[in-house]
Amino acid sequence: MSTWAADSALARAHSNWRSITRRAPHYLAVLTGSLALSAIVGLSLLIVAAAAERHSFLSPPSRAAFPHWMSGPLAGRFPELSHHVHLLRIEFSVAVAAMFLLYLVVLATHRALPAWSVVTAIVAAHVVFFLSPPLSLTDIFNYLNYGRMGALHGLNPYVALPIAAPHDPAYPYTTWHHLRSPYGPLFTLGTYGLAPLGLSTAYWAFKAVIMAASLGSLALLWKCARLVGRSPVAAVAFVGLNPLFLVYGLGGQHNDVLMMLLVLTGVYLMLRSREGLGGAAFASALAVKASAGVLLPVVLLGARRRLHAIAGAALAVVALVAVSLLTFGPHLPNDAAQSKLVVAFAPANELGLGLGLGGVTPGLRMVLEAVLVTAIAAATIYAWRTAGARNGGTGAPGWLVGATAVTLVLIVTLTWVMPWYVFWLLPLAALMRGPWLRAAALVVSVMLLWIWLPLGMDFNHNVLHQKPTRTAVGKQNTRYIHSLLQ
Repeated sequence: MSTWAADSALARAHSNWRSITRRAPHYLAVLTGSLALSAIVGLSLLIVAAAAERHSFLSPPSRAAFPHWMSGPLAGRFPELSHHVHLLRIEFSVAVAAMFLLYLVVLATHRALPAWSVVTAIVAAHVVFFLSPPLSLTDIFNYLNYGRMGALHGLNPYVALPIAAPHDPAYPYTTWHHLRSPYGPLFTLGTYGLAPLGLSTAYWAFKAVIMAASLGSLALLWKCARLVGRSPVAAVAFVGLNPLFLVYGLGGQHNDVLMMLLVLTGVYLMLRSREGLGGAAFASALAVKASAGVLLPVVLLGARRRLHAIAGAALAVVALVAVSLLTFGPHLPNDAAQSKLVVAFAPANELGLGLGLGGVTPGLRMVLEAVLVTAIAAATIYAWRTAGARNGGTGAPGWLVGATAVTLVLIVTLTWVMPWYVFWLLPLAALMRGPWLRAAALVVSVMLLWIWLPLGMDFNHNVLHQKPTRTAVGKQNTRYIHSLLQ
């Protein structure tokens, strides 16, 4: 070989080595992110297999049995599952905490990951949790039972208590026996349609609806991200891989995804300058769950063509009120009773403990409500003033920034705050190009994770010696909850 050929080969080898060296961080990010995606799906499968194996603290806390139709096709696949309750609580806590850390890894490496890998992992996780029995709570059976009360027993779920139909097959699987339905008329009417299917069929049909609504929400989020100049992959990963949403939201089959499907429909339509239809979508979300109501003034008054948005919302409200009157009469969802419930380690209750009040008192509740009202007013004014413009720091319209901020305040001021409520915030925060509201959503996620993980509860009880249910106020709040459960 000539000297020239040898020098050329050496130069090519050196160039290739430099290229590999420069791309090494990219390859490492791809490998790390891909492993994190696979691990999230794998841990999801382990959690669901554990829940389906036998009745445990992961099962709905009803007095009924744990039938095969509820546990699903993964039942009996994990016989080595520990029978020791404390060990199972530790393993579950570690698994969910690990999922959250892996989720952060995906967020850090998403730029290197191909879109198909992120989407595949999200869809796979959805399928896994579709196969899961309801994780920890009985809300799916409460939903179905309220629908069966009206469709099969002629009982208005906004007037009658569930205990009025104790012989219905769904009743033994429910827990809120003395709580009139707190859910919106549009959602409740939808559950009427499931009643003739029979309990087990309706159960799986509802789970399929929840999975479809969740995937539909993420598809809308993808489209919205493009409209605001945000990476669609980053946006859907931020929402669709959050373990609070996966484990507690999809695993619990909660109706919040139906509300957010309508909210994101409204966001998409507003971004496409279809303010009339967008306003109607936001008003329809309120008819699924009342928490969507905090968004209405911000969105409608902050819209570029606010009269169109208000008109669309007004027409939707008129139509929904007419349907509700025909179906349920002049009766409203029982949100007042539910709003009095208190989670022991909720930030609001912790604030009451820190102030020496013993927990959430009526006075503190009024202060928290005033904080929320003030936040709504401030966000509405901000949205009004920035209508038609985009905020330079977030890349999003003012009404979307305001809606995100208001949702954040709503979650931290609620006394009855569930882990899947983070799904109210995540899709909106995901559309912010600036980091602050997304960072706040992650902080809220960590807060809710700590509140609801068994090890977090044990740490608060045994290490921090917090006993929020043993104070006078705590006992009163606990008695109120028990009065609805009996």
